[in-house]
Formats: sequence, C-alpha cells, structure tokens
Amino acid sequence: MDHDRRSRKALIKHWEELGVELIKDDLRYTGGIMHVGGTRDTLALARTWVRWKERKEVFTLKPTFYGVSVDLKELGRRVWSWF
Repeated sequence: MDHDRRSRKALIKHWEELGVELIKDDLRYTGGIMHVGGTRDTLALARTWVRWKERKEVFTLKPTFYGVSVDLKELGRRVWSWF
C-alpha cells in the first residue's frame, strides 16, 4: 500500500466519523467516488476496513419506544456472511 501510518490513521478516523454503512454504500453503489476517493490502494484499504468493522459488530441495539431491540434479520445476514 502506498499509505504511510499517519495517512491510514487519518483515513480511518474520517471513515469512523462517517460510519460503516455510509462507506459500505459508497463502495457498493458509486465505487468509492463520493466519500472514499483516492487510488486503488485507498479503495482496498476501505474495503478491508469495512470487512473488519462488520466482523467486529455481530449485532447492534436499536432504541425503540419500549426499550431496546435487536434486528434478527440483520443478525442472521451478518452471521451468514461469515460462512
């Protein structure tokens, strides 16, 4: 990769602020033009970061009127994507 440690940290910090879903959608629908940008190495780093973040988060808790809920369909999709 052509990125040094400092530039990678800056990119990852920026992507953390934007969120995994936004970066994932940017890579999927625009090829990384809107938010990721950069060279092929930057796109590869972004894809690796998204995969790492998705493996880290098994499920998310969502606030509801009654308290907190879990999206079981999304949980199933994430577990299924590991295999």
